Amino acid sequence: MEFEYVLEEVTRLARIQFRDEKLEIRETTTASDIVSWNSLSHVLLITSIENIFFIKFDLPQMIDMKSIGDIARATYRMVK
Repeated sequence: MEFEYVLEEVTRLARIQFRDEKLEIRETTTASDIVSWNSLSHVLLITSIENIFFIKFDLPQMIDMKSIGDIARATYRMVK
């Protein structure tokens, strides 16, 4: 599995979670860039990623994920 595929899926799931299919998302996008990105939506995004990729993050990993790129890289490490 390629990193670009993982990044695309994370981006797609973020748009679903944040309820904006046209949301401009980059690897550097963080919670401060998206009004609806709060602690609950962060956990829900991570949960949807876990369900799609059949992986499980522990709490410290979830806390360390600050950007879409962080989330995609952590996901990629677990699925490659």
